[in-house]
Amino acid sequence: MLLICLIAPTYALAQAPKTWGAQAPIPDYDINTEEPPFLVADQANNVYAFNSQSLDDSGKLIVYRQWSEEQGWSQPNDIFASSQNDIELLGLFMDHDFVVHLVMYMGGNIYYSQAPLVNAGTAQAWSTPALVGDQAQSPVGATIVGDNKDTLVILYAGVADSIGLYMVKSVDNGIAWSSSEAMFHAPSSELTVAGINAIFTQTGLLHIVWNEFDRRGVGVSGYYANYGLVQGQFANTRELDEGGLELGIKFATIFEYQDNLIVTYYNGKTNGHYWRVSKDDGQTWSDPVRVTPDHIGTNGPVSYAVDSNNVLHLFFGERIDDNNHGVWHLTWNGNGWTGLESVVRGPHVADIPGGKGFDPHSAKGIVVNGNLLFVAWGTDGASGVNGAWYSFKHIDTPALPTNKLSAIPLPIQALIPIPVPPLTSVATSVPTPFAKAVIPLSDNVSLKRSTTGQILFTSIAPSLLVIGITFLIVAASIRRP
Repeated sequence: MLLICLIAPTYALAQAPKTWGAQAPIPDYDINTEEPPFLVADQANNVYAFNSQSLDDSGKLIVYRQWSEEQGWSQPNDIFASSQNDIELLGLFMDHDFVVHLVMYMGGNIYYSQAPLVNAGTAQAWSTPALVGDQAQSPVGATIVGDNKDTLVILYAGVADSIGLYMVKSVDNGIAWSSSEAMFHAPSSELTVAGINAIFTQTGLLHIVWNEFDRRGVGVSGYYANYGLVQGQFANTRELDEGGLELGIKFATIFEYQDNLIVTYYNGKTNGHYWRVSKDDGQTWSDPVRVTPDHIGTNGPVSYAVDSNNVLHLFFGERIDDNNHGVWHLTWNGNGWTGLESVVRGPHVADIPGGKGFDPHSAKGIVVNGNLLFVAWGTDGASGVNGAWYSFKHIDTPALPTNKLSAIPLPIQALIPIPVPPLTSVATSVPTPFAKAVIPLSDNVSLKRSTTGQILFTSIAPSLLVIGITFLIVAASIRRP
């Protein structure tokens, strides 16, 4: 008994290692999409996801759902709908006041709406969609960014004057919008503007990256420019790099970290991702460097996130070889990317008719409350789309103070004049994980599941032993003449 008492606390206090959880599908997600949802998080350990959702025969929706480690995924809730089957969520920005700003495509034009995050799952909480940009390009691309000082900017691919990059601005946090103006004209009518990404830096400059596709859908050139709100004009417009082969440059992203700008992009000359750094607000840039020397593939843009220790994390989908497709995670060490690990990895599976392909695409990662990494991704359509998937991992950084958002009273009348059909017609079939396509990083399960049984066993083991010994003594005494 003494030995058991000494051993039992060791098991009860043991913790599962901090590794990525097994991949799982996001429930009730649109099966026929390559893209994961747009993600934001509050300060109460909740993740909020927004995506466009196809209906069987009744158009499309924009859908909201919520996730937490304790509760899992909430039921999806439609917040916008269109019977024309032409509504598409293009971008999302959440400001410091936890107000969510959306940019959407409907009927060939660009629309804007906003709502407090705490009420984002209710259609009545969203402002009436405002037409902010006309004659959007098809296929369409757009993004929305803000400076957290009441200025919002929407950049989109348009065709009003000619094919190019267009911009609209709001200086009162989305109440009123400027007319659209062309910022960049494509050098040829054979080209299409795509892959728009932008940020505001602490200096107040707007930094933008984008690329061009030809009529075959192949990437050609990629560009960087910055825009000063005071000057009112583009500056330092330049190509990101020299393209190579027929795949060109695409999937450019830009991020500010410790007063430096980091830009990443795919370049077909090596079929891989590159990064460059600017330490002078976009005036000059370092030479291009491969993100990793071994990863290849055109599996969407990278994603950035910063934890509570101010460590920068990078997530991306690519492959090392045909047996090692996956979603990958790196951290920034000041001079490059290090600490490579796989979020999920496995052999390539092409299953277009069956919808069980494995080829992760467009990884999107965020940090939740400072110490939880959460990543979602889609599947490359060439391998067989099968909805969106996710995984998460605790990291050894301090948790930020928990701050639950307070509910905000909703208006009495619905603000959205778009018909909103119920979500019952959305396909609810979800693909099951395919064990042969995924090599798990470890066999551990979550902390909750892995320690509960051990704690229960070790806590009752001494009692069971005492009861057993007592039973034997009593039995022996009964048999004694």
